[in-house]
Amino acid sequence: MNRRLCILFLAVIIGTMCPAVALCQDRTPAQDSQPQHTLPHILDSLRHYAQQRETMQTQYEANLKIKSQVDVLHKGFFPALVPYLNRAKLSEGSFTQQYTGTLKHTAQDSTSTTLTPLDKENSLIVKEFTEHITSLAQNINVYSQYIYGNIYSPLAYLSGKYYDFSLDSTWIHNGNTHYRIVFTPKINNYKFVEGYIITTQNDWSIRDMHIAGNMEFGQYCNIVQMGEQGSPYEHLPSQLQVKFKGNFLGTKINAESAHEFAYTRIGEHNFHPDSTFSPQPHQDTLSTSSTGQKRPQRGYFLVKDRSMNLNDKGYLYMAPLVSPLLFHYSTNSGLSYTQKLKYTRQLQHNKLFSISPLIGYNFKYKEFYWAVNGNYLYSPSTNGRIFIEAGNGVPQELRTSYAKLGHTINIMDNISITATAAQLRYTWHNKEAHPQAKTSFTTFAPEVELQYSKKGYPTFTLGYAHSIKGIFGSDVEFGRAEFDMQHQIEVGPMHSLTYRLGFGLAMDYNYLYFVQFKNLKDNHLPHGWDDDIGGTFNLLSSVKYHEIDKYLRANIQYDAPLLLVPTLLRKVKYITRERLYCNLLLVDTMNPYLEMGYGIGTNIFNMGIFWGGEIDKWDRIGVKFTFEIFN
Repeated sequence: MNRRLCILFLAVIIGTMCPAVALCQDRTPAQDSQPQHTLPHILDSLRHYAQQRETMQTQYEANLKIKSQVDVLHKGFFPALVPYLNRAKLSEGSFTQQYTGTLKHTAQDSTSTTLTPLDKENSLIVKEFTEHITSLAQNINVYSQYIYGNIYSPLAYLSGKYYDFSLDSTWIHNGNTHYRIVFTPKINNYKFVEGYIITTQNDWSIRDMHIAGNMEFGQYCNIVQMGEQGSPYEHLPSQLQVKFKGNFLGTKINAESAHEFAYTRIGEHNFHPDSTFSPQPHQDTLSTSSTGQKRPQRGYFLVKDRSMNLNDKGYLYMAPLVSPLLFHYSTNSGLSYTQKLKYTRQLQHNKLFSISPLIGYNFKYKEFYWAVNGNYLYSPSTNGRIFIEAGNGVPQELRTSYAKLGHTINIMDNISITATAAQLRYTWHNKEAHPQAKTSFTTFAPEVELQYSKKGYPTFTLGYAHSIKGIFGSDVEFGRAEFDMQHQIEVGPMHSLTYRLGFGLAMDYNYLYFVQFKNLKDNHLPHGWDDDIGGTFNLLSSVKYHEIDKYLRANIQYDAPLLLVPTLLRKVKYITRERLYCNLLLVDTMNPYLEMGYGIGTNIFNMGIFWGGEIDKWDRIGVKFTFEIFN
């Protein structure tokens, strides 16, 4: 009896450790023959060919035919924490749906997709799953250095550092030698996949590619079949099959989606579309074996977001009342909670209006805060927009309230100009501690900002603001000039160096405290860093910023997939990024200030640990934590 229990226990353990590649079914019967090339030669040829294909910008259009099936095995606890499950009104059962649609891809890597269901939609879970998979599939490029954005490809030029390869089989078909290359990751991490590639000797193009991997809450397998060899769409996918098994807090889902592509245009060449891919009217037939709806779970409204399609009146979105994304923590600011609401409306000629109210609470200062941001995009071609902002700030020594009105537009290629008028009012948080000071202060500061931004080059921002005394109650006068430069440089496979340099100067001021350099007070990162932690000072109190009339700053972030963790733990799945930070600030009121930090990034959260202080006394240590789950 004990022996049987031991065997059963081992079977369960081994079953849970089965690799994700088990989701893929081997569809290629291989007949071994003598290989004409060695494995290193085949890999070098594949990588060289992949590099050539990746750099070729191809414009194409295609008709789509999609069939999806989702089996909800168990609803579990709080499925609404997963966005596409949240909106799907999940119920247990098996659901299928077929779609037709179109795909358009421009030479600038911009892709758009439209889908039309052939039957009356029987469950939103199929629709949400299909749209999610299609958003990934529309950008698939098997020759890219990265698969689906952040998965390092086995075809990347330096992939031998992270993958092991083996020549599985060789066969001859239509006089051409085919090779099947199996790849497995050297490190068990979500950034790498396993599977195999089938290539041909005559031109080293990819015929099939099977990709299997893991994510936090499931396993996936993608089977990509490329276009017929010798055809105009030889280097584009003709079929894509996606399989997924998910398990999140007891919610168990198996899903599968099959995509077929019929190309109607590639470059300047047009092709006759397949009539079977054309959209058809809705039918009233259902394809479902649902077991029926269950009553919503208690507390469901707390974790569920609200989305309302108001048709021609716009779209309304409300964040869930309880979600990890709503909480933020840092050593300086403590824990805060934010609740967001957003209304958007598409107008004629691609014009867009949006308004986003926000309320929050800071637990360290025991203060509520709020903000309203409105945006009217009136000229999409020149990014011409009018924006308005209003709200209050969490106090350090002073409570703040503000109102801003601005306008931005592209005046030339890659050059934009922004003009803003801002009024800020300050009142003491603890007036008793400042008995001789005025009760409140007001600034009114018009500002103009010029920015140059081009892909592959640094982003330059130059701004000047001047608070005018006597206008709109302003009793503070100052001039403020700032310069900021940021750039991200790829220094190797999955390795990047991001730097930020800047300086600021205050002049003609009567109260230095209210100058408030913009690039120090806010993150103000136009280029976009890989997290919300880099590019700013994490241990320095913002009170210090009010005591200076000039500054020089530098921020550096080195980003890599695996720096220290693999040497400590080989089988690390969850940590997909490691980061090194260095922040330097030079001001007159203290010795040079330096911060050093180390951070990790996962698909669930980012965390950074910092140590620093003035160069002669490192007396500060702290952490910053942000959630990334489903962000």
